Amino acid sequence: MREVCDLNTPANCPACSSLRWRALPSWSHQSMLSDGRNIGEPLEKEHCEDCGLIRHASPPSQEEVEAIFSRDYALHDRLIDNIFEDQRQRIYADWILSLLGDRRVNSIFEIGAGTGSLMAELRRRAPQLRLNGVEPVSSAVSRRADGLDIECGLLRDIDTAVLRVDVVLSVNVIEHVHNPIEFLQQSRTAIADGGCIVTICPDGDRPTTEMLVYDHIHSFTSHALERMAQRAGLAVADKQLAPAALGAFQAVVLVPGSGTQISVPLADALYNRRVSFLRGWQRLDEALLDRVRNVTDLFAFGSGENAQLLRAYAPRTWEMVCGIIADSEGSFDGRPVTLYSGVRTGKRRTVLLAVRPEIQETVANRLTSDGNIVIRWDDLVRSDG
Repeated sequence: MREVCDLNTPANCPACSSLRWRALPSWSHQSMLSDGRNIGEPLEKEHCEDCGLIRHASPPSQEEVEAIFSRDYALHDRLIDNIFEDQRQRIYADWILSLLGDRRVNSIFEIGAGTGSLMAELRRRAPQLRLNGVEPVSSAVSRRADGLDIECGLLRDIDTAVLRVDVVLSVNVIEHVHNPIEFLQQSRTAIADGGCIVTICPDGDRPTTEMLVYDHIHSFTSHALERMAQRAGLAVADKQLAPAALGAFQAVVLVPGSGTQISVPLADALYNRRVSFLRGWQRLDEALLDRVRNVTDLFAFGSGENAQLLRAYAPRTWEMVCGIIADSEGSFDGRPVTLYSGVRTGKRRTVLLAVRPEIQETVANRLTSDGNIVIRWDDLVRSDG
C-alpha cells in the first residue's frame, strides 16, 4: 500500500490506494451543480470497491472546480432570507457546539463561510468566540452579516500557519475540493496546540441525491474519510451522524496524530444500493410521465434542491409544470413561487411533489387532506435499495 497518494494517478484511490473501481450509472448529456444550475457535462462517477469512496471517472481540473464557484454561483442568493435555511443553520450551530463538548474554544475559523449565517448563529450562542473565515464566492462575501470577518478567496490563498485557532470548521465543503488530503493538511496547519478540525459532509454510507451533484468531486464513506484524515496526519477524536432534521450528513472531529489502523470493509453491498438508487433516478422521468399522462394543469410543490433535481434529471416531466407552490414565496426557474394555501377552492389541483423522498408521505397526506391529487415518487428512488 502506498503511503503517499498521487491524485494524478487515475487508478489510485486517494483514500485507501485501491486499484479496484466500478462504474456507477451515468448521465451522458448534462448534470446539475450544487447551486441548481444545469451544466453540459456528463455525470460519470465510479465507486472504490475497497473503501466505497466515489469520485469522477474523469475528474474536472483544479481550475474547472474553482470556476464553478465564481460570482455566478447562486446558492447563497437562494438561501438568504429563507426561513427553512435559517432553521437549518440553527440546528447546525447547536450540533457543532455539541461536537466540541467541553473543549476550551476561543476561536473558530470557517472554511466556506458563505454569507456568515452559521457564524452568526454561533456568535449568538457564544458571544465570546473570535470568529473569522474564508469564502470563494465574492457575491456571498459582499452580503455577509455585519461585523463578521470573512475574507474572499480560497483556503490556499490563506497563510494558515499564522491563524493558530482552536477550531477549523468546514460544513459541506470537502466534497467539493479537488484534493481532500491537501485540504485537510492545510486545515491542520491552522490549528493551535490542543485545537481540532470539525469537518461535516454528506454521509456516503447512504445512497442519496448528493451523488447526482456534479461539483461533489468525492463522496465519502466514514471509512474513506477516516483514511484520508490519516494520510493528512490526523486522527478521528469523534464522529457522529447529523440530527435527522438536517438529513444524511456526517461529522468528524480531527486532531493531529496517526490514529489506529483502520479495517476497511468490502463495499459490495453499498455498491449495489448505490446502483439501485441511481437507476431509479435514470428511470424517474419516464415513470413520472406515465403518472401525469392525462394531467392538463400540473403544479409542483417545493422550490428547493429536489425541484432542481427534477428539472435536471426529469426534464420532460418538469416541462409540464404550469405553476410552483410552496410554504414560502419567492421565485424558481424564472417563475414566481406562490405561497401554498390549504383552503379548498372547489377545484382539485394535481400536485407533483418536489421535496425530499423521506418526507413525501407526510407532505402528501397534508396536501391530499386539502383536496389535492398528489403525485409522489418516493417509491421510485429508494436509498435502502
